Amino acid sequence: MRISAPLLALLALATLFAAGNTAAPGPATAGHAGGADSFSIEDAGPTPGSTAECSAIAVNSILDADEDFIDGITIDVDVNGIPVSTAMITYVYTLNYPSPEIDVIGYTHVAFPGLVFPFTDPVPDSDGTFHVSVTDLSSSGLSGSGTLDRILLKANLGATPGWYPLTLSGAAHIDTGGNALVPDALLNSSVAIDVPCPFPTDVKMISQTVTMPAVIAVGFNRAMTIDTVIHSNGPFDVPLFIDATLTLPPECTADGQSGAAVVSGSFPAPGVSVSTPIQLTTQINCSPGGSYQITIDGCADATPGGDVNQSNNCDSDTVSFDVDDSDTDGDGWTDETESGTPLCGDGTNNDDFDDAVIDDGCPGGPPQAGSFSEAQFNIGTNPLDACGTADWPGDLVIGGAPLDSTDKISILDITSFLVPTRHYRSSPGDAEFNPRWDLKPGRDVFADWINISDLVILLVVAPPAPPYNGTRAWEGPTCQ
Repeated sequence: MRISAPLLALLALATLFAAGNTAAPGPATAGHAGGADSFSIEDAGPTPGSTAECSAIAVNSILDADEDFIDGITIDVDVNGIPVSTAMITYVYTLNYPSPEIDVIGYTHVAFPGLVFPFTDPVPDSDGTFHVSVTDLSSSGLSGSGTLDRILLKANLGATPGWYPLTLSGAAHIDTGGNALVPDALLNSSVAIDVPCPFPTDVKMISQTVTMPAVIAVGFNRAMTIDTVIHSNGPFDVPLFIDATLTLPPECTADGQSGAAVVSGSFPAPGVSVSTPIQLTTQINCSPGGSYQITIDGCADATPGGDVNQSNNCDSDTVSFDVDDSDTDGDGWTDETESGTPLCGDGTNNDDFDDAVIDDGCPGGPPQAGSFSEAQFNIGTNPLDACGTADWPGDLVIGGAPLDSTDKISILDITSFLVPTRHYRSSPGDAEFNPRWDLKPGRDVFADWINISDLVILLVVAPPAPPYNGTRAWEGPTCQ
């Protein structure tokens, strides 16, 4: 295959994105419709005593002539069950590992067969978080199950023997339409340093308490907290996993999920005979107004499948609440939404959730309260108008030497996320943030407003008007 000069330049920029891109912090959450069944960590090495949930590793077992560690364990990060309808062109995740006990010393991309654009941390990596983001520039998409990457770990001199968690966070894939989708589950693992892999243990869920407001506004997110108390009945030197399955009415979502939504998290092992409180949080959104009920089935487990007595692992609760859609002042916003101090001078308040960084700009109201005007996120250029120096959102760079990027999407539009200002991985309130580069407004499933979704949209946009006629605009013809 012949690779064009702009694509070669694009690949050369990969190291500038070494910080990667991660999903929003907090417990992993089940996917929007179309997400993968799971992202998982699997043992890829023939290490004695290894299982799918635990890999054994020795400290400093092999040295080269310079007395550097050159051996370790190999793990695979796999994806399982991507639907054909949401075929993957980009994936992201963060591998969390114990530091300073372990370093990541090797990384090999496996999934995509063709030309890829990696935004992955360089190796060796020793800070405890290894960020991976990979885009398939052919944009053909992959579905089904398979290995994404192969990662080599080593145990450092002086590492304390014991069992440690290997966990995934921030996992998502982007499909050929530019949609970011999170998996239904994250299947984690553990590593045993200079000790055998852990023997079975027993964890008990003593209690589960679910809290959310009795009344929430129609169409707006409200937090639900799931508080559990976990007790270790025996030896427990492996990670603790909490999964809460929410059975939702069809009118409601949890973190954008519908149906049987799963909220989960991985936590340090509690001590023997110790009770530990743990909290999970999810955002509930319902429409239209009415009375609703959600059932929450929570379960605890020690390194999945390693608990010898799973009959005491779970608890169930049901919460009832009302969704308010009344609008006594007739301004299009519910009374529940407008509760509290009005922002606007005319006594209405059309949005009180983001005023710390974005001002509503209500007529007759106070001066701008936040760093940005809300109008910046609602008044945009026409995505169907591809011509002209300010009409096409994807055409971020006009002119430029030695390439002319006017009226087309080129390598210069990609690099504009990095230079002269690094807009990539910034949000409102950051000095580097500029809504012009927030091509897919908001965070989506990621931590920052300007994220990998905004980059990928440049690769998948297909304007219906000539000269593109529904074909991809990336490296396409100049609009006339």
